[in-house]
Amino acid sequence: MLKKVFLLFFSVLYAFGVSAAQIVATVDDEIITSQDVQDRIDLMKKMFNVPEQKISEKNVLNALVDEKVQMITAQKAGISLTADEVKEHIAFLETQNQMPAGAFEQMIAEKGVSEDSLMSQLLSGLFWMRYMQQQDLKRPKVSKKEVDKQIKKFMQEFKEPGYLLAEIRIPFDGNPDAAEQLADSLFDRMFKGETFTDLALKYSKGKTADQMGDLGWVKPGEMEKEIDDVLPQMKPGQLSKPIKCKDSYVLLLMRDYQAPLDSDEQEVIQASQLVLPKDGYEKIMPSLKEASKSCMTFTQFAATHGVKDSRSGALPEMISSRMPLELKQVLEGKKMGELVGPIEMGPYALFVMKCGSRFISILPSREDIERELEAHKMEEIAEKALKDARKKLFVEIK
Repeated sequence: MLKKVFLLFFSVLYAFGVSAAQIVATVDDEIITSQDVQDRIDLMKKMFNVPEQKISEKNVLNALVDEKVQMITAQKAGISLTADEVKEHIAFLETQNQMPAGAFEQMIAEKGVSEDSLMSQLLSGLFWMRYMQQQDLKRPKVSKKEVDKQIKKFMQEFKEPGYLLAEIRIPFDGNPDAAEQLADSLFDRMFKGETFTDLALKYSKGKTADQMGDLGWVKPGEMEKEIDDVLPQMKPGQLSKPIKCKDSYVLLLMRDYQAPLDSDEQEVIQASQLVLPKDGYEKIMPSLKEASKSCMTFTQFAATHGVKDSRSGALPEMISSRMPLELKQVLEGKKMGELVGPIEMGPYALFVMKCGSRFISILPSREDIERELEAHKMEEIAEKALKDARKKLFVEIK
């Protein structure tokens, strides 16, 4: 009798919990609640450092639906996982991400995120991988012609400038004048201090709205002609005036620029940096001067004395022509081992030293291109399989 009472008590609690956390989607007999969505958003922000502005609840919900579809489809196909297999998969992911054993469990505790949300993401991927393996799919073939075409594309891209862009797109929606007024208003608001990302999230109606308007790297000819005509006149950090296109007004932010390359042979630079508080850095200048006698001692000094989380120490190798403009200007013409700084950057003082230089071909090998094309074809097969699986299940998004 007591057992029945407890079962009834917990059933009431469960029902109360589900009603408190609104059901937002159903996949067969499985439900997804608003709490599941919030748990995944918290996971993305706290564990994977995804900026809140880049997180779309709609995209998160669709990802959770896909995970349910993957797990249910795999389980219906007779696929199961043992506890040891799950542990092995987590250990593999830790090794792949250069993390010590037990790091996932420790991070969950430290970040205060939902273990269920993380495990759902990990297990759905593992279930789906086993399901796709079970399908006994033929390895996609990549022809010599496809590889040659990709190499030609790479070579052409080297010879063209590249623009790292973000957009706010205001469609006409039958009223071009109203769209123009809104675009002009947003342009003025940004000059008064409002951020491009906030306004893109709120007002942009383009496909990139959920990504803060981020377009990524764009080459000439990939956008509308009206935008292509404006790009050569812009500089990194510059905001364009509203551009009238066929069916919308567009505000562009040029985040960075890549000059055309004459050759695929490019200089790769290794540098180290030290970031210190602008106020009071003079106190350690004698020690810094002593440590700057070699790149090794400067790098060690930077790693131990730099502002926390400032990436003080050795920087990743960078292709000279693709370096951030500010850093490229700082290092241009400097000798190996020469200390540059202090360079004032807001509340910080930056010191930089060029520590190494070599020339490489930035063109991928034929083997790398073939593997990349093959992986892309496998992704397309997996995406089609997921769409087909979704059609076979009852999926309702409320």
